[in-house]
Amino acid sequence: MKILKKFVLVIAVLSVSTMFLFAASDKPDKGKIKILFIPFTMEHVFQKELSDGAMIPIEGFDLEVIVKDPYGKIEKELEILETYMNQDIDGVVMYPIDSKALIPVVKELKDKGIWVFTTGNHVEGEHLGMGTDEWDGGILAADMFIRWWKENKPGVKPNILLLDIPNIPEPQKKMDAFKEVVSEKMPDSTFFHVDSEGSTEPAMIGTEQYLQSHPEINFIFGINASSTLGGIAACEQAGRLDIVHASSGAEPPILALLKKPLSPEGGGVIWDVGYGKSAVQYGNHLIEVAATVIKAGNISGQKIDIGFQEVWRDNVDEVIEVMQVWREKAGLKLMDF
Repeated sequence: MKILKKFVLVIAVLSVSTMFLFAASDKPDKGKIKILFIPFTMEHVFQKELSDGAMIPIEGFDLEVIVKDPYGKIEKELEILETYMNQDIDGVVMYPIDSKALIPVVKELKDKGIWVFTTGNHVEGEHLGMGTDEWDGGILAADMFIRWWKENKPGVKPNILLLDIPNIPEPQKKMDAFKEVVSEKMPDSTFFHVDSEGSTEPAMIGTEQYLQSHPEINFIFGINASSTLGGIAACEQAGRLDIVHASSGAEPPILALLKKPLSPEGGGVIWDVGYGKSAVQYGNHLIEVAATVIKAGNISGQKIDIGFQEVWRDNVDEVIEVMQVWREKAGLKLMDF
């Protein structure tokens, strides 16, 4: 009887073990990887081109990429995530608009077995943050500014207006680093700030107000093309064509301005601190890394740090050439410069 009981127990254990073995091995391999891509807002040129890059097919992967625009609103981003977490997605690549507000939904996504990747900002619980250290971009921007200013405006006090984005910590690091380094190496510099929200209209309105209250402003640095264009528009309306501008992200509107001559008064865009990849190329790379992680089932060896590059008037054509190659891959019309 004891022998029979032991035999029955062994059979039961083997049956349970076999059941779990087949449950794992028989889990259907969908083949197709389904990824939700959420930019900050496609109203921004860089974010729109990231999204275009995310849609480029990647060799070796059967992908379905769904791009949804939250228009820079955390409420909309939460709505998108709540909707698609129940639509059989394997992963989400997103720009966290409000890191704290996203913590509960990120936990819910992970509980459902959905991979969470972030870019541009971080959120607690993410599987992998993808991007680069924006502080490094600010250090490079400061170095570019100091070199240009000493060569072109020796003896002139820098009065700098920053069109920044203080409510989004990660990109704001670039502006903070710029200010810290310039303040240390050029202590006579004066700084003013406008919360541009990364958009044209707030940047334009804020710049208009500062030009009236502080006409001594002679340099404007924008967090992205949209804010820089707002600053330029305000200067043009005020007749301040002597002010020089710089931007970040190497976006097409700024690249076009770098090819235009400076005004007779010496104003215009003088440089841009660009990312190490074009926006379209970067967007494609984000999806490639996410798909690689999902397929492998782990993040081992996966890291994105694309770095930054100096974009000046004398090398802008090289930057444009790379950008055009990736626009063609995305099926986009080539830019006319």
